[in-house]
Amino acid sequence: MSMSVVSRLARRNALLTLGVSAVLSVLLSQLPLLNSLGYEFSLVMGVLLPFVLGIYWLSDAVRKIQTILLALAVPPLVMLVNTLFVKNCTYLEGLLFYVLAPVVGAAFSVALASAIESTATTRKKTWFACLYLGVLILPVFLRVYFSPQIFFFNHIFGFFAGSLYDDAIEIDERYFIFRAETLCLVALLLFWTSRHHIGQTSLRVLPALAAICVVGLELKSDDLGITSSYGHIRKTLVPIDSAGRWFMDASTSGIKKAVFRKRLELEIADLARVIDLKHVAPIQVFIYPDAATKKKFTGADNTEFAEPWTRTIHITESSFDHVIRHELVHILFGEFGDAIFGASFSVGLLEGIAVALETPSVDWTSDEFSAAMFKLGFAPSSPETLLGGFGFFTTLSGRSYTLMGSFVNYLLDAYGIETFKALYGGASFESLYHKSPTELIAEWTSAVAQIPVPPDLESTVRFRFERKSIFQTECPHAVAVSLKRGAAALSLWKHDDAEAFYRRALSMTEGKHASAALGYVNTKLLRAARSERPQSDSLFTETFREADSLIRRVEKPVALEFAVANALLWSKSRQMDSAAALLQHIYEQHISFGYDVAAVKRLSALTAGVDMSIFSPVVSGDFKDSLIQVELSALDSTSEKFKLYVLLAAEKDIDAHRYSGAFARLKTLTPLSARELELHRQLLLLDAALQTERFREAIEIAETVKQLSQLFSSRAAKMQLIDHVLQLYNVASAR
Repeated sequence: MSMSVVSRLARRNALLTLGVSAVLSVLLSQLPLLNSLGYEFSLVMGVLLPFVLGIYWLSDAVRKIQTILLALAVPPLVMLVNTLFVKNCTYLEGLLFYVLAPVVGAAFSVALASAIESTATTRKKTWFACLYLGVLILPVFLRVYFSPQIFFFNHIFGFFAGSLYDDAIEIDERYFIFRAETLCLVALLLFWTSRHHIGQTSLRVLPALAAICVVGLELKSDDLGITSSYGHIRKTLVPIDSAGRWFMDASTSGIKKAVFRKRLELEIADLARVIDLKHVAPIQVFIYPDAATKKKFTGADNTEFAEPWTRTIHITESSFDHVIRHELVHILFGEFGDAIFGASFSVGLLEGIAVALETPSVDWTSDEFSAAMFKLGFAPSSPETLLGGFGFFTTLSGRSYTLMGSFVNYLLDAYGIETFKALYGGASFESLYHKSPTELIAEWTSAVAQIPVPPDLESTVRFRFERKSIFQTECPHAVAVSLKRGAAALSLWKHDDAEAFYRRALSMTEGKHASAALGYVNTKLLRAARSERPQSDSLFTETFREADSLIRRVEKPVALEFAVANALLWSKSRQMDSAAALLQHIYEQHISFGYDVAAVKRLSALTAGVDMSIFSPVVSGDFKDSLIQVELSALDSTSEKFKLYVLLAAEKDIDAHRYSGAFARLKTLTPLSARELELHRQLLLLDAALQTERFREAIEIAETVKQLSQLFSSRAAKMQLIDHVLQLYNVASAR
């Protein structure tokens, strides 16, 4: 082959490589969430670009290093131009993500290609492709299948953060440590490439040092947080059951451990009955004290998750009551899923069955929510797209989960659970139901269209589901990181730092982000509460003025309105009328039963003359206990004020798992005047009766709850919840 032909081929290969880099960059710049230089863009380029550059290294080319450097420079330049069209709040941080992902990944890829090139092996590109895919896929698969972590460090793409729903993604020291290991591997590969040219003994020490670094980092990877193992978790969490399968933090009280253990036993037994399982294989449940601990070991922050293939659940204490049944469904249905992961190939069916069988909501049923979403235009025009992963995850998560839960519930009611089990395992809709997914979706939508949608339901649906998904928001990670750092600073009473983080989140969202506004106002309120008078008075006045301005600007200001109304009460300002007006406004929206109870409780307390210090976040629990006892000893037991103090005391008992005390307090109380508070009292009383195994009383209380539920437009959900709870505790029907 003549030199001119080689030269032309080399130039063509170089131009082709640069062109691929540019085309990939432009394509990604047109996709939501990938259209700014950041974590997702770097992750995708980290998978693709190093492969392209490794293949290029093995091609006929000259000035390879210069071409590779140019190819690596193209993507950040393209994304810099794209900032003219798409907002990027953290371009420099994104540049660091890019360096740590595709740039270091390219160094590894090129070093691997160079090592292959230095051998006498033929089919070098084939060997490279196989080894590249092996390094890319095999470590991830092994970690997914045999460890608790859903985050991954990889020598090619760098870092995968885990769940799509945990959007506070930032670079920490683990990433730098891991990439140091990658560079040690690069050095080893380059030493191998140059093995015939290293003659000095002193130079041979260098690969030995690099190898020692790699081995040392691998051995300490659990301690460094680069990997995670079940053995590592068990150093923090201890068993709460005799079989040693359910784990909680060692510092957890014995009473709480017993409550959680009993709940797990009840849920597993009840689900086995519902699903018709003759035998339930052992399940491991890891209950973490907080989200930070769970994130440390698994990579999941706000996300609770289950792994059917290992029969393990990872969940935080605060979320346990609400989601444990959902996660148990994933595990128990693993018996009917695919052979490798024990899951359905359809994400919609996978999550739909968990929602259909999870603990019912006190607010509205999934069918009622779905009816309202279709009426208000919040559901996809083609709901069958939710059956697949792309349609499910690109739709707002709350909508996807709720709609698919309602659809699966329809399949269970209309065709039975045995047919669904086969569908979950991979059989087609047509073979089981003799209808296409589109036809079954049409049946379901026709059924939910018959459900009435009252104004209260519309309010709740707008509050919960009228928002953007992560694919539709600007700077989601930067905002989430600022919120996370603000909350961490506030927990340490670092008001200046917290205020700065929340203000930054507000600036990135044009002052419209509700959580940022809430955090900012709460920071200023707590600063004022901890200050001495008269500075405290002026700080409160300034904060209330700023809050009033923010309420007009933020999207969904309900939480902020409630925080302000509550602060007007416990700060003992002279604006009680303003507090009452805000609380009344919140109540009239009927966002949720929880908000209604909280608003009515404070309105009733204001009318009855309750000491508003009871609602203060800066007053100690001991002071509140003392205040309640003093007031109860001096009040007439028939007064509304007395009843409210008893209710508050019972709530504290329930929170502390003192169920006998809560039952004794609430049982002798005459009905509260507000329907929301009386239903709330009866629900607390029912919980206390069931926890203390007063089943005869529980049946009577459940009947009272059902009668009270008739006063609410959301009666169906409340009735469904009571029937579920009675069945869970094996209590005879209240009918």
